[in-house]
Amino acid sequence: MQCYTAEQALADHAEELRDFLRRLGEEGQQGAVGIVIDRDYLEIRFPLEEE
Repeated sequence: MQCYTAEQALADHAEELRDFLRRLGEEGQQGAVGIVIDRDYLEIRFPLEEE
């Protein structure tokens, strides 16, 4: 997914973006979700549950 937005919009909606990324990782049972902002890679890691 690629998205272009203004820096102010990112600041104004940072909490909503974080919540979305966490939900994406948890519901998708991912080990991590990454995002690139202005060439900086940021990652939220999730513990993988063993079956």
